[in-house]
Amino acid sequence: MIIAEAEGGEVSGHDLCAIVKTSQRLQHIPVILMTKSAMPSDYSAGHRLGAMLCMAKPCKPARLQQAVHLVAAPPSAQSVYSAAFNIGAFVRTC
Repeated sequence: MIIAEAEGGEVSGHDLCAIVKTSQRLQHIPVILMTKSAMPSDYSAGHRLGAMLCMAKPCKPARLQQAVHLVAAPPSAQSVYSAAFNIGAFVRTC
C-alpha cells in the first residue's frame, strides 16, 4: 500500500499514483491519497488516476487506520488484489 500527499513536493501523490497504476508490475498496489485542499476536483482526479481512496488532511490517526484496514487485504486474501479491486466487500455498516 502507498499513502501519499496529493500535493507533494518534487513528485506529487498524483504523479506517483499515475506511475504506479500505469506500471504492469505495480498496478496491483493500492494507493491512498491525502489532500490538503479537500476540493471535489482533488477526489475525482485521484480516482481517475486509480487511487482507491482520497482523504482530507489533517485527519485523526484512527480514521487513517480505518482507511488502511478497508484497503489492505487480510493476509489470507492478499492474492485477490487487482487494479479493479472492490473494497465494498470490506465495508460494514452497523
